[in-house]
Amino acid sequence: MKILVTGSNGFIGKHVCNYLREQGCYVVGLGKNTRSKTECDEYLCCDLFSDKVTHIFDETKIDTVDAIVHLASDMRHEPYEVEVVANNCTGMQRLIELSKAKKIPVFIQLSSLPVIGTPKHHPITEEHPIHPPTVYHATKYMQEILAEYANYTHGLRTVSFRICSPVG
Repeated sequence: MKILVTGSNGFIGKHVCNYLREQGCYVVGLGKNTRSKTECDEYLCCDLFSDKVTHIFDETKIDTVDAIVHLASDMRHEPYEVEVVANNCTGMQRLIELSKAKKIPVFIQLSSLPVIGTPKHHPITEEHPIHPPTVYHATKYMQEILAEYANYTHGLRTVSFRICSPVG
C-alpha cells in the first residue's frame, strides 16, 4: 500500500511512518519542514493551507496513494485562533478534495478526546456531548464533521480517532 502521512515529522507521525514502513507500505511523508526528520520513502514540504496541496503528486514518484493518514495540525493558542481555524479546517478540506480528485479511497484523521470538554459520564461513548475547551479543539471537531461529510456525500471511507493525548 502507498500511504500519505501528513505531520510525518511530529511525535505521532514519526511512529506511524515507522510502523507503516515496517508493514511494507510505501510512505510519503508531508510536513512544513524543508527536510524530513522521519524515515519515509518520499517526503514533501507543503503547507496544507496553500493550494499547493492540489498538486503534491506532481512532485512525487507516484501519482496517487491508497490512503491518507492526516496527523498534521496547528496547535497554537492565543493569540493565533484565526490562523489555527484557517490552517486546520482549510488543510483538512484541501486533503478531502485531493482524495476526491485522485480517487483516494481511505482517509484517516486524528482528532482529540478533549473535543468533548469535561467528561459528563463514564464510559465516554460516541453519544457524549461535545464542548470543545479551545479553538484548537473546535477545529478538531470540525475536521471530524468534514470527514463525515466527505463520507456521506462523496463515498470517501473516513475514520476519525479521538486520542487522549495527541502530543508526545
